[in-house]
Amino acid sequence: MESYIKKRIEESIKVKKDLKKDSKLIEEIADEIVNSYNNGGKVVMFGNGGSAAQCVHIAAEFTIRYEMDRPSLEAIALNADISAITAAGNDFGYDKIFERQVESAVKPYDIVIGLSTSGNSTNVLRGLRKAKKIGALTVALVGKDGIYSKLAINHASRKAKEKNTADYIIKVPSKRTSVIQEAHITIGHILCDLVEKKLYGKKK
Repeated sequence: MESYIKKRIEESIKVKKDLKKDSKLIEEIADEIVNSYNNGGKVVMFGNGGSAAQCVHIAAEFTIRYEMDRPSLEAIALNADISAITAAGNDFGYDKIFERQVESAVKPYDIVIGLSTSGNSTNVLRGLRKAKKIGALTVALVGKDGIYSKLAINHASRKAKEKNTADYIIKVPSKRTSVIQEAHITIGHILCDLVEKKLYGKKK
């Protein structure tokens, strides 16, 4: 069992190391978030299951604090609104729970981030497409497989040019859900860190 534990730890480390190839892309996304905040925008996030919890986590880091004492930055996780989710699910179907919220909450100057470990979550894809149609900048964090993952053929493909897709796609090179989620939370933390530093200077 000890060897298995070590193997799992090494697997997580290897995947995170591979994300270094996307460091420039991550900084580009951070710059887009900074630009959005400077123009009165906000960060909007959504996902299912563990990804939903991660969206709430990262939104709280923006709103309350990451590592610096600074003004609050507006960020919301759409999956945190149980009334909206159940109402949309009941009236329109689960596939539209984020799309309906995006329609009312998202403005053209916002940054919308969708998390899907499979890359195939219909409600996440519909939410991102609706946000893109509104004019917001969209980011998809996905795993190795899935619709969005296939669009991000390799780490060199910076911006997705396909119609109705996310503007930015970061593909975690793993098929294991837990490892993908670990990488997604790392990306989220790095974005929080960069945005704080770019807006308010380095922590002394």
